[in-house]
Amino acid sequence: MPEKSLKEIIEAASVYGSFASFWWLAFYLHMVRKGAKFSFVMMIINIIISAWIGITLYYILPIDMWDIRIGLVSISGFLTYPIANFLEDKWLDLFINKFIWKQNK
Repeated sequence: MPEKSLKEIIEAASVYGSFASFWWLAFYLHMVRKGAKFSFVMMIINIIISAWIGITLYYILPIDMWDIRIGLVSISGFLTYPIANFLEDKWLDLFINKFIWKQNK
């Protein structure tokens, strides 16, 4: 297998990361429409998480699965919402409140 150039790696990462992020964003907006709390900062952080998961899945799947590889990467973004929601509820809020956004009491 020939080595890929840095340009090809960045292009693939941006394309497949955006696939996963798009599906995550669609599911997130659907949940907001149903009554969930909207947070712009959490939306950006979760888009980054879903893109990372999509890119990771793209590079983990073998090349001979090319026919279903794009579909699986896209679906991974859709399935990221429950994982991101759990992380947001349990760990991300704690991290942000403790280290990044210290509220005055």
